[in-house]
Amino acid sequence: MRLTDRCRPLLRGEEQLSLRKDRIPEKRKPTRKKAPRQPVSEADRLLWEALRALRKQLAEEQGVPPYVVFHDSTLLEMVELRPTTLAGLSAISGVGQHKLERYGERFIAVIREHDVGFEKPAV
Repeated sequence: MRLTDRCRPLLRGEEQLSLRKDRIPEKRKPTRKKAPRQPVSEADRLLWEALRALRKQLAEEQGVPPYVVFHDSTLLEMVELRPTTLAGLSAISGVGQHKLERYGERFIAVIREHDVGFEKPAV
């Protein structure tokens, strides 16, 4: 850093320099998170528990927390949509190409097991 001829009037007090004053943000009360959706029907609850059990098993095999395999919201979407193909599973939020290849068939198998006698709602 060095001083130039342009700074002389400022140093002599002939000119003033105005600086912006930062605003202090207002403190807000923390917002409460919505309670996660939960399966309502008995069939949905059974599928939910089976998907969670599979997720836990896969997580333990890999030595990672269960949410690394799939987040709860992804499992809930699986319960709601009940995809029976890899293409259907890939449309669910949280299921990328890598997880689809790695876990897809096993989760679809669980969904198909629980779909016996289950009629999907019309979309």
